[in-house]
Amino acid sequence: MILIFSTNQETTTNEVIKWLKALGKAFIRIHEDEIFEIKTDQNKVFLQSQRNSFFIEDITSVWYRRGGLNIKRLSYTNPSVNAHMNEVQHWLEDYVRATLKSKKHINKESNSDVNKLLVLEKAKKVGLEIPEYFLADNTDLVSLDKTIVKSLRVKNESF
Repeated sequence: MILIFSTNQETTTNEVIKWLKALGKAFIRIHEDEIFEIKTDQNKVFLQSQRNSFFIEDITSVWYRRGGLNIKRLSYTNPSVNAHMNEVQHWLEDYVRATLKSKKHINKESNSDVNKLLVLEKAKKVGLEIPEYFLADNTDLVSLDKTIVKSLRVKNESF
């Protein structure tokens, strides 16, 4: 079964899903607002949200488009129990993520935030044809229908 990570109503994902359905491929789409609980059933690890549920061993491949895997953390009133269970939950989450990471992938959450300029340079160095591009701090020189615009995101900075 194919596991797809995507944002809600993401157009590219919707188009790929149309093809998967036409090809009769089994898949599960995880949306960015889903929160999963880690459970066990029949001695196997089972993930369940309000929308989806699946055994991680049934996943054969993963397509990380956008979003991520959000896992619910339980909390307990007793501080000692809470500290112990927090560690247990961490190891369970780590196991789930490592197991999914070991499957065949198209993209991974762990490398989803890449520097687009470095990617373009590397692609050019290995001989791939890349479109011409330029950097600008406004869109005055953008030709409609001829220019692809990508933001160079700045994280955790305020201006």
